[in-house]
Amino acid sequence: MMDMFLTKRSIFMRVSTVFLGCFSLLILSGCMNLPKNSEKYKLFYLKTLPFSEKERASLHPVKWQLILEDPSCDGRLNTDRIVVQTSSAEITHVSGARWVDRLPNLIQQLLLNLFENSGQIKGVGTSLDGLDADYVLLIDIRDFELMVRESKEVRIRIFGKIMRLKDREIVGAKTFESMVPIPQDSFKEVIDAFLTATNRVGKEIVIWTLETPQFPDFPSMEATDESE
Repeated sequence: MMDMFLTKRSIFMRVSTVFLGCFSLLILSGCMNLPKNSEKYKLFYLKTLPFSEKERASLHPVKWQLILEDPSCDGRLNTDRIVVQTSSAEITHVSGARWVDRLPNLIQQLLLNLFENSGQIKGVGTSLDGLDADYVLLIDIRDFELMVRESKEVRIRIFGKIMRLKDREIVGAKTFESMVPIPQDSFKEVIDAFLTATNRVGKEIVIWTLETPQFPDFPSMEATDESE
């Protein structure tokens, strides 16, 4: 009985050895389609820059709360690739570099950071935060690319709408645009231009959103304090 058990065990071990050997050969010979992760690239993010004293002077404190919806964009920009526009209808991507996340997520996070860093709003968050908000900021990313033609420049164009939640009425809409030239032919200059343009547009969106004349039914903190 023991001999039979040993025989079966020996056969099993031999079959296993043969199987593993064949499996190894398949990998080495490239016969199996294994996932390829050989592409190497650097990751970049959109750093939130602080408000300058001049920019802070334009901020208005408000008592209402805001939801920042997920930004929308077309398929050209809904990616983590850094887009390069070489003609009016042709794009490519920067090789060896990507954003750390999809562009809409990066823009949303940068705007959230800027609103919070302003210190002028009662509450701001995304639709997932369960915020009892008074307004919604709708963002559509129209352009976000490195333009390479006669010269090189970064172009960012974002369309924003503010909707009052109680009656679903649009109370403000505006296009924000920034173009930053790239003086030197270096990738560091490209990333710096993206940071400059994005923060410039982002701060303009925050300042515009917090402007109290757009919201006559919500007095500003300053107006309330003076009345008291």
